[in-house]
Amino acid sequence: SRGGCVPPRLYFTSESHLHTLLNVFRYSSPALCDEEGLEQLADIAELSYLTQIVIRLFEDRSDPSRFNCELFLSPGATTNDPSQNTSRTAPYITLCRSVSCETLLSCLSQAIDLSKTTKDSVDEAGDAAGSHDS
Repeated sequence: SRGGCVPPRLYFTSESHLHTLLNVFRYSSPALCDEEGLEQLADIAELSYLTQIVIRLFEDRSDPSRFNCELFLSPGATTNDPSQNTSRTAPYITLCRSVSCETLLSCLSQAIDLSKTTKDSVDEAGDAAGSHDS
């Protein structure tokens, strides 16, 4: 039993959102995926229905930087045969065995900040182009 603790889950309805998160893992500085994880990620042809990204959080009470994460991915259903009533999912691959929670949060925050800056730049460029139309 987990003592009544329910792990949080995020659900994405667009494959592009999953690719975006995987690209943050892949291309952030420092990269969140280890070498083996990057190789396995490169071998995935597509993300299918039931794709899962799992971030496991561990606490080591004897260490001051005590929160570490592991990153896993299942590329989803292994069959798209509608005649089957059940779907099997591909096994999980390990993207990273250990990354500090602080590093993970920093990389995610940087990606969010970059997307806001990029959106603002695009909005400003659109506004400037629109003012020339008048």
